[in-house]
Amino acid sequence: MIYFMADIHLTKYNWTHRKDIEGDSYRALQEACSVIIEDTAADKSVIIAGDIFDTKRVDGESLLCFFTNMKRLWDLKIPVYYIQGNHDLNTTPIPDIIQEFIADDLLIHIHDKEVTIDGFTIRGLDYMPRADLLEAIEVVPACDYLVLHCAFEHLLGFEGAYQLTLDDLPSHVQNVLVGDIHIPDVTKTRKGVCVSPGPLHACQVSQDQTKCIVKISEDKPEFVPLPNQRCIFRYVVKDIAQCSEVESEIAEILTRGYITIKPIIDIKYAIDLSEEMTTLIAKYANDCLFFIKGSAQKELAVEEAAIYERTTLFGCLASVMDPEEESEKYDFMQELLEGDAQAVIDKKIEEVTI
Repeated sequence: MIYFMADIHLTKYNWTHRKDIEGDSYRALQEACSVIIEDTAADKSVIIAGDIFDTKRVDGESLLCFFTNMKRLWDLKIPVYYIQGNHDLNTTPIPDIIQEFIADDLLIHIHDKEVTIDGFTIRGLDYMPRADLLEAIEVVPACDYLVLHCAFEHLLGFEGAYQLTLDDLPSHVQNVLVGDIHIPDVTKTRKGVCVSPGPLHACQVSQDQTKCIVKISEDKPEFVPLPNQRCIFRYVVKDIAQCSEVESEIAEILTRGYITIKPIIDIKYAIDLSEEMTTLIAKYANDCLFFIKGSAQKELAVEEAAIYERTTLFGCLASVMDPEEESEKYDFMQELLEGDAQAVIDKKIEEVTI
């Protein structure tokens, strides 16, 4: 059984300019390793598609987190295969520093190498600029899976800045496992699929909150949600009545069983409600983390549309469900957090098989 993840971005503070939000990447890696360990399947392996660390100069706390959680896997003889991403690209990969503490080749850097896992031929390429990447994949030998860290055009959603398109893939590459773009996705290629697991945790308020690792089997990729993630709830508040509704919902959210960490409350509000927002924040300052943005009324319609558009099956449900359907919302979230999300995510995967 192969587990696949990417974009862990280990660092104490992942949220720019928010020192009150810390440790999310450490918690996410711990939960990912727990999910893998608790799986009773035999002969498990892990592939990480880059950006294990958030920077090239890794701090001691992040390195310790990586080593501690990897050791949980290595103690069970679960090997970890990895490539480097743009954030942690080094001439000597950071994980190589701890190789001397590891026996039996349990941490393997697969850049420009071939390994066989579960009968699959797997090759990897570290992050590189587009021109270099195009040259590298042209000469990469045939493989069942090519592990990359790059920006695919179909994941970006806009022109420019991408490194590869699906048409750039040579015909002898069956499937691709890719990190870099923080979107969970499965898209057909000419011969198989391109699988993006998304990041292990949110580090921007606009990102979807439900984070996954991916099981790779002979049938199809299976997204496995991670428990104990920081939840994000998004609202547009245009009048005092809506402000009162949000206040009531926040109170109810804090009673839910799956809220184990301070949730993030993202509010776009009409600028004439500044006093009400100040009162709301003061009331729940010890229980929630607020992202607040005041806008003119005409701008709120655009903000509201954007929230609905980016709220997917992987994301926060608060913005798209009727406030009166709290039981439905709770049951759905529980389904995701308990790891039984495949029926939900199958809509995205459709009939793709590997």
